[in-house]
Amino acid sequence: MRRTLRAVACLAAATTSLGAQADSSFERFRRDGRRNFDQFVASQDSAFIRLLQREWSAFRVLRASSGYRGPKPRALPHAPEADSLSSAAGGSAGVPVSLRQRPSQAPDIVMTPLPEPSGVRMTSPEAPLTPTPTITLVGPRAAPALPVSARQVLEPDYYGADARVRTVPGRLPRVAAPLTQAGIAAFYEQLTKADLRPLLEDLDAQMRELALDDFGFARLAYRLARKLSPDEANTRLVTWYLLRRGGLDARVALSGEGASGSVVLLLPSNVRVYRVASYDIDGRAFGVFNLDDGPPLEAPGMIRTYREASDASPRIANLAIRQTPQLGDSARTRTLRWTHGDARHEITIRANVARVRYLEWFPQVDWFVWFGLGMSDEARATLLPPLRQLIAGRSERDAANILIRFVQSAFAYATDMEQFGREDKPFAVDETLFYPFSDCEDRAVLFATLVRELMHREVVGVLYSTHMATAVRFTDDTSGDALIVSGVRWIVSDPTYVGADVGETMPQFQRETPEIIPIPR
Repeated sequence: MRRTLRAVACLAAATTSLGAQADSSFERFRRDGRRNFDQFVASQDSAFIRLLQREWSAFRVLRASSGYRGPKPRALPHAPEADSLSSAAGGSAGVPVSLRQRPSQAPDIVMTPLPEPSGVRMTSPEAPLTPTPTITLVGPRAAPALPVSARQVLEPDYYGADARVRTVPGRLPRVAAPLTQAGIAAFYEQLTKADLRPLLEDLDAQMRELALDDFGFARLAYRLARKLSPDEANTRLVTWYLLRRGGLDARVALSGEGASGSVVLLLPSNVRVYRVASYDIDGRAFGVFNLDDGPPLEAPGMIRTYREASDASPRIANLAIRQTPQLGDSARTRTLRWTHGDARHEITIRANVARVRYLEWFPQVDWFVWFGLGMSDEARATLLPPLRQLIAGRSERDAANILIRFVQSAFAYATDMEQFGREDKPFAVDETLFYPFSDCEDRAVLFATLVRELMHREVVGVLYSTHMATAVRFTDDTSGDALIVSGVRWIVSDPTYVGADVGETMPQFQRETPEIIPIPR
């Protein structure tokens, strides 16, 4: 027994020695790897600082455009007296909702690929006619565990999330006044020499914990920079530095001269963005995004900035979001009531408040993004089951008409100018469930989501000059107004045309060839 214990002890000692050698080797490997990485970053920083010191080029702001070619209707349009849905009033399942059939112009439309990035400028908003509800958050999501140190810990307000980031013990460098190109290059060089590794590590941890998209990361970086900076110029410059460290192609520009000069923060987008001023820099649109909660920023008519080789640039911001960050599960409950045929219906739903607050001032990106954004778990759990029960056993046409009548009738109508005092504010599903009013594109997004989720049918958005609707690809021989898209027949379905069944187009748009908006799968 003693001999066995001695052998075990010797083996343990040998294992410990080998383990210590392995640990030592690993530590050397990790230390050498970090040193090599730091040397690589330092060389990249030096090259970038030299780039900043070269002569900057001048760029003019691009002309603005919007998602519509004219104003949306102020009044909610109603269809002529429609046949009731007999099956909703107790009739047998599968009875046609409407026997009306109109010949369709059926224009042959080619579905275009998703648009290239571009930029537009926001017009001055009017005062809203109807106040919007106050959004408050309850029960914020807990922050990830961060190492305790003597460093200052900042807690930037981030839509109720408990975000915490370690930073330097003292103050960050400040850009010299008046603002100059040389001063900005020197400021960036000072930042590269500051001990910001813990801050960057914590910022990366928050990105992963909150599942931030690129714009969400930019917003968090801006809120953090604002806590570290004495004024807006320094805030934008620190944000620029943090975004570049995060891999985004953020740029800064100068507007004006001397004491009247200002710093402009620029970001490119991988999708088209409306009502955001931008500049064409080497064939890429760089937008002036508001990273705080508020309307788009005014943009100078002329700026000066550096030109960076496209093959050396970091990535452009991905604004084609598919989900919002993990900000918490606070929700608002709302009861929706509507009449369909002779039957009265009522659904109590829940909308995620953090999601609504996050999207309140999200840029007006291309329409396909809003169609593909989906809904929160709270909305899904409360909205889909009762509607699924209503359409169970129905034909495709009957089921679609139940869903379209719900969207047409359960929500009050108002334009974005009336509700928010701004031209266009597209809604994700949770926003339509939360706000007291919605308009055509909000209803189109909601209806398309319901058809895809509950009927598993393909849907496209249908964008007219002043209106948004949808079109559904049915598998049965559903009649009505149709669009032929790349040889495929899609039935027009308008969730804003109150009382209209699927297959009915508003009269003023019957001869207009619309733009077709593909929806990501």
